[in-house]
Amino acid sequence: MEYEVNAIERPGFALSHDGITAIGNDVDGWAISTASAIHRIRNRRELYYVRDVDSGRRVYLAALRDKFGRTTLRAMSDGHATNHLLALKPLRDCCQID
Repeated sequence: MEYEVNAIERPGFALSHDGITAIGNDVDGWAISTASAIHRIRNRRELYYVRDVDSGRRVYLAALRDKFGRTTLRAMSDGHATNHLLALKPLRDCCQID
């Protein structure tokens, strides 16, 4: 299954991808922890994507290791990691799934 992500949860002081604690869709009313999303992506159970603001096309999320060895979620466009996730609005009032 594929799910559109339009919001993220992160502590107010977190400015990078490793600070994202949950992803979700506030229109559809769901949220999932970053750890669970990484697990589901790695096990090919689910796909998550964001919409590119300019083109409207899907930009899929991948679980990548950063330079410190932490696994983070990143939006990938043409094989390159982007900042699409960091540009999303805060996740509020959603039902946490996992």
